[in-house]
Amino acid sequence: MHEPRVAVVDPYSSGAMLAEQLHSTGIALIAIESSSSLPSAMRTRFQPAHFQDVLSSPREESQLLNDLASFRPTHVIAGFESGVELAERLSHALGLPCNAQSLAPCRRDKFEMAQQAAACGLATPKQCAARELPELLEFAEQQLTWPVIVKPTKSVASDQVHLCSSPLDIQQAHSAIVGQTNVLGQCNERALVQEFISGTEYVVDAVRCYGRTKITGFWQYERPEKANDFVPYDMMRLLPNHGELQTELARYTIKLLDSLGFHFGAAHCELMWSDGAPVLIEVNARLSAGLNATLSGQCGGHSQLDELVKSIISPEQFVSDSYELPTLHQAAVNIFLAPARAGHLVRTQLVDRLKSLATLHSLSIASTPGSWLAGVSGRVTLVSADLSLLEQDIRTVRDCQRSGIFVLAPQVVDDAASTATT
Repeated sequence: MHEPRVAVVDPYSSGAMLAEQLHSTGIALIAIESSSSLPSAMRTRFQPAHFQDVLSSPREESQLLNDLASFRPTHVIAGFESGVELAERLSHALGLPCNAQSLAPCRRDKFEMAQQAAACGLATPKQCAARELPELLEFAEQQLTWPVIVKPTKSVASDQVHLCSSPLDIQQAHSAIVGQTNVLGQCNERALVQEFISGTEYVVDAVRCYGRTKITGFWQYERPEKANDFVPYDMMRLLPNHGELQTELARYTIKLLDSLGFHFGAAHCELMWSDGAPVLIEVNARLSAGLNATLSGQCGGHSQLDELVKSIISPEQFVSDSYELPTLHQAAVNIFLAPARAGHLVRTQLVDRLKSLATLHSLSIASTPGSWLAGVSGRVTLVSADLSLLEQDIRTVRDCQRSGIFVLAPQVVDDAASTATT
């Protein structure tokens, strides 16, 4: 194999970590930015100095291909969710390691994804995708029971994911989704209504290369105990590598990746455990976001980031490795911090208390006065071999959340609306 030369599309979040690790080994890199409309908050950790060049979009894709071809890449990798589709098109056009092109829509569009998985005999939610509201309402009322999930077909994280308990809820969710711009700066063309699957949600992270699948970690999502609004999750807990649950999740994941024509790269698979079996939520054709791509390795297991790098630098070794999941010697959690409501930040408090936690691994939290906060605005990562100490620190973070980490400016009451209601 030729010396690797790698193009990373949207090298943000864990994609920036990938670029940093490849750069440290002397691999030649080029960055491709898929869109000029991606919010700056999404471009975390991006280091232009790691790249020989940065190709910015928008530009004609044929021109982008020509510019990229002159770099002579051996791989084009999506570093962030926004780069998945472009990375796959470029890989296919240049004849580089990639996934089945005929199934490309199934690896980004959540409706197409579940349809394909279901066609291959895997458990998936009942669903309908449409641009027009009447079609969604008819399906929900005739085919599903309340509540239902409504989200964009190309959703990212928890952006515009709604739990709907009535036709009015669906109407409001539809208005918030269709024709609106998502967190990636892209327009939502359709909304997806899905059967609500009750159970516990898990993540399985994996890497694939030349027919070999390596599972690198199992995560469990946890929701707030008494949330007034629907919150998909506010904590992720790294699970042990072994157990009957993990065996079944891994088995489903391998079948799922097969069904979606997934041949090369990292995958982040979200599954619901319901009635004793896994059910598809969605798959992301990229590294697990943030630190999760490395935490399993730091806890004594295999790092998804390391395995992806190995598949690029030494695919023969990746395939021939004797691969067993080791017993983890530490546990890890990510706790996500959010304000009680949306608003402008006045100050962030209790940070010193968070920084003093015995199990603290890292902390990232919004702290710029005047910033608009809505949804997740911080993360606390805890790692420890002492499970009782870890649980104690989780309770401390929860106490801080209840006390109010984010102090927001008072809500401004519309005088006209106030007068109308008095």
